[in-house]
Amino acid sequence: MYLQNLNLEEIDYNAFKKNILETYEKEEVLKEDEIEKLLADNYLMAADAVSPLYYKKSATMIADRANNFSASLAGGNIWRRVLAFLCKVLNAASSAEEILEKIIEFLSRFLPGGIVLEKVAKAILRFFLKWGYGKLCPVN
Repeated sequence: MYLQNLNLEEIDYNAFKKNILETYEKEEVLKEDEIEKLLADNYLMAADAVSPLYYKKSATMIADRANNFSASLAGGNIWRRVLAFLCKVLNAASSAEEILEKIIEFLSRFLPGGIVLEKVAKAILRFFLKWGYGKLCPVN
């Protein structure tokens, strides 16, 4: 899996995952609206970081995006998609490592440039583990 940081430098997937698994328990469990904000911020920062790769006038694109970007709309939509994906690919017996792998898999494909911030992955992992598959993924 290909991940980058905000400087568009490749991140080692295994080291990224290992660091999160070693430190996620020290993080507080955020509320859904806080996770939505983190997701929106991650999306916006990633989009801004990759803009010079696609636009001749990236500064104009970044400014336009800032004026038209709705953090609450973006964050909420991404969060709902993350949960839907996790509920499809995981089960009640999934380990923290399996959950994290699926979080990173989704975010790396969904966020521009495969730029996944460690804080976002940790927050989603902590939230999912606290509330559990049974509560977050009710049977339809």
